[in-house]
Amino acid sequence: NPLTYAYDTATNNLKYIDKENEIRTLKENTNGQVYYSGNKEAEKEGDKNEHT
Repeated sequence: NPLTYAYDTATNNLKYIDKENEIRTLKENTNGQVYYSGNKEAEKEGDKNEHT
């Protein structure tokens, strides 16, 4: 099940749509750890590429 990724150049966040069609944001916290968070308004932003 491929995920759709979108890079948001406005916030420098990588966003993706998961298998439940929820839009998530790939973020880095203050410790340098990467985590995912929900972001409903991300859909309109960024260039989208299919990854399999």
